[in-house]
Amino acid sequence: MKGFLRLRGNTYYFRCRVPLDLQGRFFSGREIQKSLHTTERKQAKEAAAEWYCLVSRVFHLCRLNSLPESQLHALVQAELFPTNKKQQGQSVSPLLRDTFDSYVKEHKVNWREKSFDEVTYSLDLAVEVIGNLPVSQLSPDVIKSYLATILKLPANHKKKPDLRNMRVSDIVQLEGLPPMSHKSVCNICNGSVLR
Repeated sequence: MKGFLRLRGNTYYFRCRVPLDLQGRFFSGREIQKSLHTTERKQAKEAAAEWYCLVSRVFHLCRLNSLPESQLHALVQAELFPTNKKQQGQSVSPLLRDTFDSYVKEHKVNWREKSFDEVTYSLDLAVEVIGNLPVSQLSPDVIKSYLATILKLPANHKKKPDLRNMRVSDIVQLEGLPPMSHKSVCNICNGSVLR
C-alpha cells in the first residue's frame, strides 16, 4: 500500500489517481486524497487498504454504465465524498437487484431470447446466493462465497422437477448430485452476465 500513502506533517493520507476515462465525468480532479486520521504507519496501511477497495469498486461501477449517470454521480458522492460523518457510516448505494434490473432493461433490446434467458438466470442466481445487498458491500469475500456455492450446484437445476422449487442453499447440501462443469460456472460468472 506504499504507493497510496502520503505523510503530511504527522498525519497519513490515502492518495489515488483518478483514471483518465473517469476524470471530468464523475470526478472533477485528477486525484482522490483522504486523511486517514492517524500518525501510526501500520494503522494507516490498513485504512488505506480499505479506501483502495472502496475506490476500486466505485471506479468499476462507473465503467460498467449499468446505472443512469445521475445515480452514478450520487454513488460517487455518497461513497467517496460524504457530506458528514453520519452519512459516511450509511450506504446509499443501489441494491444489487435494482442494478441488475437497470442493466437488463437497458440492454435486453440487443439480446436474442436465449441470451436474455441466460443473463436473467445468472443475475437471479447471484441475487439468490449473495442476497440483495447494496452494491457497495460487494467484497472479495462475498464473491468468493458466491463462487464456492455455485461450484456445488448441479447443472440445469432449474429444469429438474425435484430441484426447481428448492432454494440454492438447500440444493448444495444434497449429496450425490454431480456439480455443473467449470465451463458452465465461467459462463454464469462472465459471458452470460456481460453480453
